[in-house]
Amino acid sequence: PSFLSDLQNIPLFMHFSIIGQKENFFKRVYIFFNIFYDEKKRVKGTCTLRKIFRKDSAFKVAFQEKECYILFHRIRHVKKGESPVKIFYLEADEPGKMLLKSQDYDVSTLKEDEVLLKNEYSAVSAGTERAWLSGASNNAAQVFPYRPGYSAAGHVLACGSAVKNLKEGDRVVISAGGHRSATVQKASRVFKIEDNSIDLKEAAFSYIASFSLLGLRRLNLQLGESLMIAGQGILGLIAVQFASYCGANPLLAADPDPARRELALQLGADAALDPAKDDFVQQVKNLTGNGVNAVVEVTGIAAALKQALQYTARQGRITLLGCTRVPDQTIDFYREVHLPGITLIGAHTSNRPYMDSRPGQWSEHDDYRTLMRFLANRKVQITPLISRVASPEEAPEVYKSLLAVKNPPPGILFDWRDL
Repeated sequence: PSFLSDLQNIPLFMHFSIIGQKENFFKRVYIFFNIFYDEKKRVKGTCTLRKIFRKDSAFKVAFQEKECYILFHRIRHVKKGESPVKIFYLEADEPGKMLLKSQDYDVSTLKEDEVLLKNEYSAVSAGTERAWLSGASNNAAQVFPYRPGYSAAGHVLACGSAVKNLKEGDRVVISAGGHRSATVQKASRVFKIEDNSIDLKEAAFSYIASFSLLGLRRLNLQLGESLMIAGQGILGLIAVQFASYCGANPLLAADPDPARRELALQLGADAALDPAKDDFVQQVKNLTGNGVNAVVEVTGIAAALKQALQYTARQGRITLLGCTRVPDQTIDFYREVHLPGITLIGAHTSNRPYMDSRPGQWSEHDDYRTLMRFLANRKVQITPLISRVASPEEAPEVYKSLLAVKNPPPGILFDWRDL
């Protein structure tokens, strides 16, 4: 095509996306472009269906008698010995004050078993990041400066000499990498996204979604048992969707926010209740017989945990998925836990198996594989949960808002593609 003559400095690797004018044009296609440099290296791109984003450059072409748009997402190709890569990142030097900073990274320092990863999108875990940024919560090892963020997706920029499982340009899930434009990790830790139909905006929530799966798996839910997902933030809304495939009957959701309750119903809950109502516990018992068999407690609020003990059936189970940082409630363990035989289960991602999955306890990467299959088949949806895609330059305002509102929006992304 004639426009290729204008792309003299295009990077070695590119992602291509394609979308037809008709809604039913979902056929996967492959298009190959040849761009030759002095060293005669060929560029090969894979095209898959994807949404058109506002900032993308579009070129209209003809394909199988349909007008389509090729959207170019440029990926910078780096090698050892190049000039340092500038990495942008978010950091709070003190409570309540988030800043966008930068530092240079020397690619020549990349170890043989490491990879340099480019973040395209990073997801905000509103509850955790708000608690840490406030500086007032009972966090483990609370220190400043604080660098937030642990769930992202992007691609590989460079590989160490011994890396075999990844190559430059591979799309990947980036866990515990922070809100930053690029990060370095051990290659063995990085999960490759094999299916090019997966939207990286949805994949950016993979690490967060794996927590929801962990909270459900630890319950060992049986077909026909009743289940409550207490709290409908991002974790709870994802948990509701997975729980709808676990045989829970009925599947209940609880949240004081009416908008969140409505979204939970749309995503598979049989009923969504307001825990602030005086008769909330009785409503749960009326819907389940005499209390729910299992609860995923996602709120991280001690009062909500105490409330869950009141509506859980005898010999029921509760997974503590939300981080209950502030112990401001008194629990009568004899009457509320011991006597009714209720099991409390810690479900923090740090206590899952690293490699070998087993019933009730799956590894992080096995949960990623599950999520990717569900996303590819549209059995789980993340896009309806995304309320905002912000530039990292807007971070101070984003976090100021998080600290100010009682019920923050469930899904916020930072877009790092331009940094």
